Amino acid sequence: MNVEAKLEKLGLELPNLEDLYRTNASGAHYISHYPVQNLLYLSGTTPRKGGQAYLPGVVGKDLTLEQGRKRRAMRP
Repeated sequence: MNVEAKLEKLGLELPNLEDLYRTNASGAHYISHYPVQNLLYLSGTTPRKGGQAYLPGVVGKDLTLEQGRKRRAMRP
């Protein structure tokens, strides 16, 4: 299964990074991803759905174990 198919299966969409930069409350522009050959390094990224953070929080505090598993399944 490729990345696009997995995102579609999970009901997620790949956000436009330029839009995220424009709406960043701090006004900071950071590098959230950096490609090196066939690897893509990610930093400070979180699951998003419909333009909003998806299941933010800490398992056991803000999220149930089941929610944590659901969120984990979204990681590449």
